[in-house]
Parts: sequence; C-alpha cells; structure tokens
Amino acid sequence: MRIINLLPLALALPLALSQPAPSTDEIQAAGPGDGPPPPAGAPPAPPAFPPPAAVPPGGVPPGPGVGAPPAPPAPGAGMGAPPAGGPPVNPEGGDGLPDFVPDADHLTATLTLDYIDAGADPCLIKENCLQGNGTRTIIRFGTMVHNTGTADAYLGEPPHVIDAEANPPYWNWDTCHGHWHFNAYANYALLNAGGDEVLAGHKNGFCLEDVGCDAPGMQPYYDCTNQGVTAGCFDLYDQTLACQWIDVTDLINGEGYTPETQYTLRVHMNPENFFPELNYDNNIAEVPVVIGDLPMYDGPDVVAPVPDPNPPPNAPPRDAPATAAEAPAAEPGPVPDA
Repeated sequence: MRIINLLPLALALPLALSQPAPSTDEIQAAGPGDGPPPPAGAPPAPPAFPPPAAVPPGGVPPGPGVGAPPAPPAPGAGMGAPPAGGPPVNPEGGDGLPDFVPDADHLTATLTLDYIDAGADPCLIKENCLQGNGTRTIIRFGTMVHNTGTADAYLGEPPHVIDAEANPPYWNWDTCHGHWHFNAYANYALLNAGGDEVLAGHKNGFCLEDVGCDAPGMQPYYDCTNQGVTAGCFDLYDQTLACQWIDVTDLINGEGYTPETQYTLRVHMNPENFFPELNYDNNIAEVPVVIGDLPMYDGPDVVAPVPDPNPPPNAPPRDAPATAAEAPAAEPGPVPDA
C-alpha cells in the first residue's frame, strides 16, 4: 500500500491562504496573460523579452548601421519650416542644426561702384536686378556666408519638372537665364540713417554650394547639382556675378541725395526661416556705405549666370544670352557726385 506524506501540503496551505489576493491595479499592471504578481520574497521572473536598447542623443538606436548618417530629405524638399513656437536657439545643447552667419568683413571689402547697360541682358530688368533702362549705377558687393552650425544645410536637387503647384516652396524656374532660383536664401537692402529701407536688391539664390571650408581638413562637398552648405564650410556669391548688386540710379538722382550721405547695406540670410537653425539672430550683416567714397569696380564685365546643363524637359527656351561674350559691354558713365 502506497503511503502519501501530506505534511508538506498541510504546511504550505496556510501559508498560501495567508497571502493577500492581488488588487485590480496589480492585475492590470501585470498585463494580459502575465497572471498575478509573485508572492513577496519570491525571486524575480526572467523578462519575456530583452529590454529595449538605449537610444543615444540623435535618435539612432545602437545596432547594425550605427554611425551611418540618416537618409537625406527627398531631392528638392529642403529642410522644411522651423518648429512652431519660434527659432530653436540652443548652440550648447548639441542640436544638429546648421547656422548661417554672413561675413560683414567680406561685404565691406568688396563694396565697389559700377555702371551697367540694361540693354546688355534683358533679364536684368525682368528679374528686378535693375530698376530701369539705359545705363544704371550699381553698388557691387560679395556675399560670403559661413555655416557655423553642427549640421549641414541641405537643400538637395532642384525640381526635375516645371510645375508651379507641385514644386517645393521658393523654387522658381528662370526663363531668362534657364536655371532654377531658390528665393529664400538671401535678401539685400539699402537703409537710410533712420533704418528705413530705401532700396531693395535682388533676392539671390541660384545655387547653394560649398565654395570653401573654414574647418581644418574639411573639403567642399555640395555643388549646384546636389545643393547645400556643409557645417564648417562657406558659400560665396562673388561681386562679379550678375545681380550681385543694388541699383542706386534713382536714389542718386533723387531729391536730397549727397555723395556724403551714409547708408547701410543689409544682407539677410535665410530671411523666411526656411532652414531650421541654431540661431536666427546672427543671420543679418549690416555695413555702412557712403556712395561718394566707394572705389570704382575694375573686374570683368557683366557675367550672366550659366544656364542649367540639365534643364527640366518642359523648360521653355531661354530669353537671353548666357555669357559675357554674347552680351555687349556696358559703356562707363559719370561718377555720381550730385
């Protein structure tokens, strides 16, 4: 006859009955199928799944592909609008954002006076580079902008088809010179002593590219095909380029002008806040300008922008010559002294 020892069961039954029943909150916290929590003092059960990997700053979890940069935005999509609530200003927080800083010293060093024949290129009036016909007096200057941020300012490829409704914001096809314009890159203006705008310049932006780099060991990467400005590099719109000026003809012929009048030239980068940046407060460079004191320009004649080598399939024919060799040189005019 088999003898069953009931002593362990008899001892365990009062202990089990003495444990309080799990509350409703404990059952819900345990999750479906997990059962009630173990009795007090019981060893913890092993997790059903390994804990999630920690995500380092930047949002890329460890694992295969660590260190690879995130995929760039879609071609031509740009970096989008800034977050709602104001600009992200956190240069010490490690935010991965670009930061445009226009170079005021370069702006001052490249200020010159010049004369342009509006008939040399019909696009100069159409694109608001000149404000009238005949010989125009202009102030030339070079615009250098540094990306001092912690990430590239990525714009990507221009649109592949001319479609005003479907194109990304601020992209416009220039039917005169046959290339794309990105109209949210830089605005130019001349201000009077009171800070009021008296003249507006051309909204420049036909190519964002790395012309050079400030950081040691850096090499230019972006060009006019894949556009952007690398962190630690700079873009440059040279004073020899067409439309890299402000037409002051009507100003110097207007009432109250004197050659000694002081104005302020303002260059405003990223004026629409299209690119999210570390700091929007350093996007403006302002330098004093006295027109009567400016040296005369001694560089090459008008250099029209080069047409796009791969225009969209539905691009209309160009309206104007593409090189200085195709356009007649402007006749020099008198120095504006009154």
